[in-house]
Amino acid sequence: MFGNTDGCPAFYKFLDLLGTKIELQGFDKYRGGLDVKSGSTGIYSYFTQHLCYEIMFHVSTLLPEQPGDLQRVEKKRHIGNDVVVIIFKEQSNDWKDQFDPKWLTSQFNHIFIVVQPDVNTEDNNGYSITVGCKDSVNPFPPFMKTNHFLHDLSTREFILTKAVNGERTAMFSTAFKGNATKTRREHLRMLFSQLK
Repeated sequence: MFGNTDGCPAFYKFLDLLGTKIELQGFDKYRGGLDVKSGSTGIYSYFTQHLCYEIMFHVSTLLPEQPGDLQRVEKKRHIGNDVVVIIFKEQSNDWKDQFDPKWLTSQFNHIFIVVQPDVNTEDNNGYSITVGCKDSVNPFPPFMKTNHFLHDLSTREFILTKAVNGERTAMFSTAFKGNATKTRREHLRMLFSQLK
């Protein structure tokens, strides 16, 4: 997954459904930790606004490869710190090609939205979508009535809303609540020590 440097035509059609391809250099909206000055995180990415949120996508194929970096540390630095990961799984009939969340060992990745096109070409007009999450995350809307979606704005709406709600729900899971409590405690401790 991190080793991908290019995607099939259906992948780029899907990205265009989710957001707008933007040039990172000089980008003045939410950048999601991507470099908008020197190009160290690539030339392009995808961005969108949904509800009241600005969303920058960390697209594996657009994040640059570092020479000799077989571990793909730079790609993992961004994708590994995302709470929600959207996986575009190219069409395959081989059951061994199924996505397994255990492949991602990040402590931050909690929600996995797996999207598989009906066909890998730009003629693709539909997707099978599954959503998985870590056990500590409570169910969150919108709930799926089907796992097959058309290539249309309602699918975009579903995926983006599911991603936003998933991230917000995950923040209340035990994994994140403990960190937030520790951080608040430390900030209060520092504040009290400054006031003494």
